[in-house]
Amino acid sequence: MCQVTRQGGNYSRTDSTLTLTKTKFGTSIEQCGMTKAQFQAYPFQPFTEKPNTNTYPIRNVTSMGFEGKSIFTSSGTWDSMPMKTDPYGFY
Repeated sequence: MCQVTRQGGNYSRTDSTLTLTKTKFGTSIEQCGMTKAQFQAYPFQPFTEKPNTNTYPIRNVTSMGFEGKSIFTSSGTWDSMPMKTDPYGFY
C-alpha cells in the first residue's frame, strides 16, 4: 500500500538549490501502483493562503540524478536522488 499526497507547483533548479513553490494540492491517495493517467485524474484544489515555498540544497547534479540534503528527512546528510524509471509509467 502506498500513500501519495498530490501537490502542484513550480520547480526551479540552480547548481546548488532545488526550490518548490506549491500552488495547489489534492487529497491523499492510498493506492499502489498508479499510472500517470490515474494520478493526473485526481482534482487539484488551489491554496487559499500564500503559496508555500521550500528551498533545498543540492549538489553533484547530472542527467542521471543529484544529491540532496534534507529533502525528505531532517538528518542533515546528503542523499543520492538517482533518476529511475517508474514501473507504472509515471515518469
